[in-house]
Amino acid sequence: MKASITVMTVAVMVFLCSTTAIAQNKKSNSGKLEFAERLWYGGGFGLGLSSSTFGLEVSPMVGYKITEKFSVGPRIPLSYTYAKLVSAEGTGLNYNNLDLGIGAFTRYKIFNRIFAHMEYNYLWVSEPVTSNGYYLLDPDNSSSLLKENSTKDEFNLGLGYAGGGRLGTEISLLYNVLNDPNSLTIPLTIRVGFNYKF
Repeated sequence: MKASITVMTVAVMVFLCSTTAIAQNKKSNSGKLEFAERLWYGGGFGLGLSSSTFGLEVSPMVGYKITEKFSVGPRIPLSYTYAKLVSAEGTGLNYNNLDLGIGAFTRYKIFNRIFAHMEYNYLWVSEPVTSNGYYLLDPDNSSSLLKENSTKDEFNLGLGYAGGGRLGTEISLLYNVLNDPNSLTIPLTIRVGFNYKF
């Protein structure tokens, strides 16, 4: 977990430093937009809820405008999951987990403020181990669940609405078409965020 926090801190610092440096570029003599002028920045805050699970996601991103309506870019999802679970022994347990990933997205402005959003994420996750539909206790610590580290793919599709001017807000509704029905993660996410120069 300390490694995940360190990686995320370094990524955010690089993102903030590059924003300052890129903002100083200007248009070329030919009148075409420079690379830095095609960049836009954003960050999302996702929330997922069910009867026994709470999920929260933070995801900074940088977009590159290929055209005025179509853009692509990288993103770094960081998600937290909390769940109330029952072990095979009938013990009620709280489950907490922090996952980190790297991803790529594409956006297309359908109308002035409405956009289609598609993204792929590769995640490093830790999930509880199950047997016959029950969660297993950690043999070294009977008050916590046995966890298994793995990787997984996410492919989110959805629509969003961006408001404001140069500095704006956005809200989107995304569905993970690759979600495992046996996973604790929730396939539907409402993401609220900000954008700059989108």
